[in-house]
Amino acid sequence: MAERKTKLAHVAFGGDWSETRLTTEELRDVLSVIGDAVQKCAERDVRDDPELNEALSYVEQRLGRGSELAKAFRVALDEPVQTVRVERAADVHRRMCDWAGV
Repeated sequence: MAERKTKLAHVAFGGDWSETRLTTEELRDVLSVIGDAVQKCAERDVRDDPELNEALSYVEQRLGRGSELAKAFRVALDEPVQTVRVERAADVHRRMCDWAGV
């Protein structure tokens, strides 16, 4: 047992790997909510969806170029032509995913 403790003494515990993993999982969840909104925006107005607005706020605060991307997504949802709205929202969602690296 003492030999095992000596070996484990050289292993680095901690670091930010757990925080990074949590952030990545949170980001995937947020982008999933936004992706769902892309699908739903063809049939209904999702602009007032609290979960979507929370996800867009997360993007604004934690993703590089997040403010720009969240604004572009909101503008896409304002598009009155259904097919164009979905296309633009999907494009912004793809850019968010690319920027996030997921």
